[in-house]
Amino acid sequence: MLHCHLDHKHKLGKPMNDAGFEFRRILHLSRWTQLDLSVELGVSSAAVNQWTKRGIPAGRVLDIATITGTPLEEVEKAVYNPPPKRPTPRYDRGYESYIKAGESMEILVRTLDEWALQDEDIQLLLSLVKRLGRKKI
Repeated sequence: MLHCHLDHKHKLGKPMNDAGFEFRRILHLSRWTQLDLSVELGVSSAAVNQWTKRGIPAGRVLDIATITGTPLEEVEKAVYNPPPKRPTPRYDRGYESYIKAGESMEILVRTLDEWALQDEDIQLLLSLVKRLGRKKI
């Protein structure tokens, strides 16, 4: 079960909206943060630029946390803060928690389908999971 500080509930890993919780809060990213996010996700900066023109919903960060089984705070840190220029042992340890053992692509795709995400959102999420999946744990 994903633990996070936002006021909402989960049912079978699917985010559920509560009254008073705005699921799609928008984060506007600077050009440098977009570039950092592009590198982090392993996608082109043009793709990130297109995604951020619509704004990045805070709920999408929650989706990434749920799909990867990662604490929400870790995902927020990776998405909202630029990564260090040179990897450090502490930085690498932070990413070890991204991969949940036994998470299958079939479950991931089914979950994405249930959430009815836009194609470009799915591609970004798959890129993130694929990149993180190459991490040695």
